[in-house]
Amino acid sequence: MARCILLLTLLTGALLLAAPPALADILELDDGRLIEGVVVQADDLYHVQSRFGPTSVPVARVKKHVKARAVDEQIREHVASLAPDDAENRALLARWLVDLGREEEGRAMATAVLDLDPESAIAHEVLGHVRHEGHWRTPDEAKRAEGLERHGDRWYTPQEWANQGKSVREQALEREKQLGKERLQDDVNRAVRLMLSPDPTLRKRGRAQLDGMAKEFDNASLAELARNVDAYVRKLDEMAAAAAMATGPSGVTGHGTVMGEIRATMSKLKRPIETFTTSLAGGPFAGAPVKIQLPELEVVRVRTVAAIPVVVK
Repeated sequence: MARCILLLTLLTGALLLAAPPALADILELDDGRLIEGVVVQADDLYHVQSRFGPTSVPVARVKKHVKARAVDEQIREHVASLAPDDAENRALLARWLVDLGREEEGRAMATAVLDLDPESAIAHEVLGHVRHEGHWRTPDEAKRAEGLERHGDRWYTPQEWANQGKSVREQALEREKQLGKERLQDDVNRAVRLMLSPDPTLRKRGRAQLDGMAKEFDNASLAELARNVDAYVRKLDEMAAAAAMATGPSGVTGHGTVMGEIRATMSKLKRPIETFTTSLAGGPFAGAPVKIQLPELEVVRVRTVAAIPVVVK
């Protein structure tokens, strides 16, 4: 049994509902970070609806407030200007995306760069790889190359792990199961965010990842989620095209974006259902064996934000 609920809920936040949609602004903070989104100032706070959700920033912390085009629009332009084999500039674009806080897209683009140039230092830097014994490796791969083993949250030498008691081993096993569930949920969220990217290559990569997980776990809910996100993205593209073509004579004064939140919850009944036998604690049937079934649901939740093109009249 599989069940998938996809709620495409457009949320802009109470303060932003009162403001007309606008092109995305960029706030440069006093620590160098950039925040991009729809910005409304109220007294001593900037209220921002970004692709990561609503946030508020004290005006005193903002070094510069720049009215700018939406980052999605800039990404489309950058990607369209690059040759298919231009690994160097794609790596720079990947680092720019990470610096903007769009880590999933930046890392996915860096991974694509390595298909073109396996030795791209910038792409490896974006992915957090380290140079180890003449090879680029993830930090975990580097530790394994040194002979370490990961169990739960800790790394052990083979001898250290062999000396661990039963309770430590059981705790590590339970932790590994929990980490596996968390990784699955994180992987699903990352794939969905890639499918919402303005870069067609990253969209395909996100769809392939989601399809791969649906096949690996034999999960119809994930396959349905991929189809629903595809349909949603197509609708966004249609809205963006309509907004870009809008002109003054039709009563339109401009176009821009607001932020929408996507919430998806997938649940799958695990089979076989675990059954165990116990005895009643008291009463006339005390001591009689009783079989109890413990159905378990595997739940994956998606929470992400997308830019919604709008027309201002």
